[in-house]
Amino acid sequence: MNVSITVRHCGETTTLRAEAGTPLAPLLREAGLLTLPCGVGKCGKCLILAATEPCAEERALLGDAALASGLRLACYTRAAEGLDIALPQAGALRVLTRFAQSDYPFRPIVERRSFAMPEPSLDDQRSDLQRLIDACGAKGHALGLGQLAALPAFIRNARSNGGCGDGHGNVCGFGLMHGETLVGYTASDEAYALIVDIGTTTVAALLVDTARRCVVAARGEHNAQSPYGADVISRIRHETEWEEHRNGPNPLQQAIAKQVSAMLAGLLEQAGIGDVDFLSLTGNTTMMHLLCGLPGEHIGKAPFIPATLE
Repeated sequence: MNVSITVRHCGETTTLRAEAGTPLAPLLREAGLLTLPCGVGKCGKCLILAATEPCAEERALLGDAALASGLRLACYTRAAEGLDIALPQAGALRVLTRFAQSDYPFRPIVERRSFAMPEPSLDDQRSDLQRLIDACGAKGHALGLGQLAALPAFIRNARSNGGCGDGHGNVCGFGLMHGETLVGYTASDEAYALIVDIGTTTVAALLVDTARRCVVAARGEHNAQSPYGADVISRIRHETEWEEHRNGPNPLQQAIAKQVSAMLAGLLEQAGIGDVDFLSLTGNTTMMHLLCGLPGEHIGKAPFIPATLE
C-alpha cells in the first residue's frame, strides 16, 4: 500500500509517496533531499526529525540526548501514512571560487586560428572537411558527426554580403585548434570556455572569456551526487551496485552530467552569451570516473587501481 509522507526542508514542504514500511533513506535520496554519508545504516549521519519510536540501531548510534530532541535516522525510519518529518538545516554552502580573481598563467587548451578559403568549384573538388583542414593549417581533425553535418551549410551560407564571407568570394572564420588538431569551427570572434572543478562535496564553475583573458562569471553548488553518499567510498559502492544490475542509466553519472549542463546554461544566460568553445573539467580520480561512466569499483579496494588516469 502506498502512503503519503510530508517532508519539511529549507522552509518548504514536499509530499512524497512510498510503499508502507520501506526505509525513508532511498526515497529521500531519489528526491535529492538528503545526503546519505554511507547509505547502509552504519554511520549515524542521515539525520531527520520525526516523532517515531526509535529502534535499537538508532539508540546505539544517536544516544539519549539526540533521541530526546527528535532526531532519527532515515536508514531506519519507515514510511507510514501521515508521517511528518523535517530535515535539519544544513550549513551554509561555501564553494571556493576566489581563484577566479587570482593571477595565473593563461594557456587555453583550445585556440582560435583565423582562416579564409575559396568556395568550392569544379576546379576545387576537395571535400568540405579537407578544405577546412587545409585552410586552418591543421594536421588532422576531431570533429564530431554533428559538426560534420553542419559544415556544408556553414561554408555555403557564407556570402560576400553577409555570413562569414570576406567580400572576395572567400569563406572566413575561425578554426578551433587543440595543438595541430582541428576540433571545431565558428564565424564568431568571441571565445569562451567553461572551467569546472568537480569536488566530492561541491562543484565550482567559471565562465572564462579566453579572448579578453578574464573570468566572466562564477557559480558554486553542492555536488548533485551527494544523495548517493558524502564520500567517495559510498559513491563507489552505489556505482558498483548499479554496474551489477544495470537498471536504467547510471544515476551518478547522470547526476553530475546534468548538473554541469545546468551550471553552463545558467552561466551563459547570466553573461548573455550563446555558447562556449570548450569545457575543461577536473576532479579527483573517483569524480572523473563517475563523470565519464567508468567503473570505479577497483579504486575503492586494494590495490586501488583506476581504469585510467588519462
